[in-house]
Amino acid sequence: MARVAGGNQRGQVPGLTPGLDLSTAALQVRQSLTTDLPTSPKLNYFSLIVEGTSRPGIATVGSRLLVLPKDSNLPGVTAKVKTSTDGVNYTGWQEVALGEPVTVPYPGFFKLAHYGGGIRYKNTKKILDETINLCGEVVISQ
Repeated sequence: MARVAGGNQRGQVPGLTPGLDLSTAALQVRQSLTTDLPTSPKLNYFSLIVEGTSRPGIATVGSRLLVLPKDSNLPGVTAKVKTSTDGVNYTGWQEVALGEPVTVPYPGFFKLAHYGGGIRYKNTKKILDETINLCGEVVISQ
């Protein structure tokens, strides 16, 4: 559900229905401002609340997570991560430095959010720390 809240107006956003895919949607806001004062009115705050079902967490394959922008020429891309050991209880959102490894729980789950452009990620095992014993041999996977 999406609601409009501002000033004295609250209500549903026309045209939005449950299950509607908004992944490629753009939001256009038109706000009329009036005042009884002899100055020009200014909009100091606008809030849009979008409620819905979040995507399921991504199961980790190792404790090393690297988040990168899809387009390295696009400035201003930022990302956040939240993690969980059980896939139910997640930490709060934490800023991620793009291109810098982040430690995530393994085994565990993570969720990513991004702003200003697309991202891609690599989730790998830490070399020499997270190994698999296979037929008496140590296999390091990355």
